[in-house]
Amino acid sequence: MNLDSTATIDNAIGDFPCGVIRFTMERFPHLTYMNDYMKELLGTTAENEEKLDYIENNIYFMFPFEERDNVRVKLREARIKETPVSLETEVSCCDGSRKTLLGWVGTKVLKTGVEYKGIFFEPEHKAKEDAEEKNRRLKKAITDAYDVAFEFALEDRTVKCIHDKYHIMPDSVTRLRIVLDDGLKYFCDNALNAEDRARMMEFIKSFRRSGDDSDEIPEAGHIEFTVINGKKPLRCMATVIYLDSRNGIFCFNILETEEEQHLEKSRRAGENPMKNRVFIRTFGYFEIFVDGEPIPFKSRKAKELLALLVDRRGGFVTSREAISCLWEDENADDKTMSRLRKVFMRLKDELSKYGIENILISVRGKRRIDTGKVRCDLYDFLDGVPGSDNLYRGVYMTNYSWGEMTAAELDGISYGEE
Repeated sequence: MNLDSTATIDNAIGDFPCGVIRFTMERFPHLTYMNDYMKELLGTTAENEEKLDYIENNIYFMFPFEERDNVRVKLREARIKETPVSLETEVSCCDGSRKTLLGWVGTKVLKTGVEYKGIFFEPEHKAKEDAEEKNRRLKKAITDAYDVAFEFALEDRTVKCIHDKYHIMPDSVTRLRIVLDDGLKYFCDNALNAEDRARMMEFIKSFRRSGDDSDEIPEAGHIEFTVINGKKPLRCMATVIYLDSRNGIFCFNILETEEEQHLEKSRRAGENPMKNRVFIRTFGYFEIFVDGEPIPFKSRKAKELLALLVDRRGGFVTSREAISCLWEDENADDKTMSRLRKVFMRLKDELSKYGIENILISVRGKRRIDTGKVRCDLYDFLDGVPGSDNLYRGVYMTNYSWGEMTAAELDGISYGEE
């Protein structure tokens, strides 16, 4: 099966067994067709066929997180070149496994707009993509989403700074693999606010596990702290993303830079006081700031519920919709309904500590956010607020999988701008 740069995808199929999909990209990549062989490649059975519903609404769910940026680039390339573009990628199968597929994507102009078409096949003698290549793609996704990233290896006890957007670490340290203890001590002593050093060392102990026999990947937590960058202290939020049980990436985002710019713009514009106080960041890692300080949520689900309401842009979210996002594998029943009510009460309690609980509106079990009382990078970008056109950099609410629908829509807008 051969395909040169001038061939059409239809000509490429011939008698070779291939999976075929068609989809549109008007607002998000909506699947319009999938042949039976593609379903077979995705491991579809009568028991798991409902998982295809997610792909129908957003084909990016067909690909693991670290593959999606590569797929977006290929789709954009196919549209610009107007000729098929080769693609090698992993796909997420309906049974929970992954497999590598080869294929091509191309475009076709219809009266209703541009239609994308892709063909995929599983090579007979393909070699599994080795762990190093998989980790490279994951690291690329992480450095796109975070401002600073340190890669650590517990087996040989080393660490290396692989990404430093704001030049917090000196050039003499960046990109060099150094002894883990020395590197972490240098970071704590020279980059951190003195008040945060002890807490950071305690947090570091949670992932500095000295090579036990367990292959289980530890659960990562989060820590908020302040780094000193020149004369200006910068508030940060960090987490650990594990590549496997003994290797991972300690990464963090600067919380204040873009937020302060938005606050200053709103003050000059004379907007209502509540809007001046509350800023919500969705591009990258989701956070809400009040008077320039991030809210340290005690409940992860309360924070996720707020993120979901923000994602709906002022529209009501029903209890069933919220449950399907917060607890994807559970049904909406009396037990989960009760759990959701408790999460919503925790969310209101968290916000009431800052006097902003009235940004939430609840009517007969439906909930929404009052968009007129908050400032949000997503809303500014969609409304075309001056200076907001460069806010979106291909990363949206990276901590929540259901955010991929909006990420695909934002990509669609970016395609339209091109």
